[in-house]
Amino acid sequence: MTEEKMDNATVKLTYPIPVPRPTEEEPNKIEMVDSLTFRRLKVKDFRKIPAEEWEKMQETDRQDIITLLPFIAIAADIPVSSAEEIDIVDLPKVSEICDSFFTQAYQEIGKT
Repeated sequence: MTEEKMDNATVKLTYPIPVPRPTEEEPNKIEMVDSLTFRRLKVKDFRKIPAEEWEKMQETDRQDIITLLPFIAIAADIPVSSAEEIDIVDLPKVSEICDSFFTQAYQEIGKT
């Protein structure tokens, strides 16, 4: 059986979200984003997750979206504040992509 691996995945949002995109000319520039492109997670990405978030994940058996926000933000290369703006209508699509990337990452880690 061949295992399909994903490198990137894009989710088209029904409702765009605001994402800071500062430039020298416009340090407060906000861009409305209508899609998120997720990439494979790297070990260095896990260092960006605050310790208190790791503790919360270990204390609960359910995958709470609030707990996943830092992962979504890192994988989509957006701030957590922008990830918080994802509409509930778009959440299932985003969660499905994140779940597939996280599952793949954990399977890879388990093979070492």
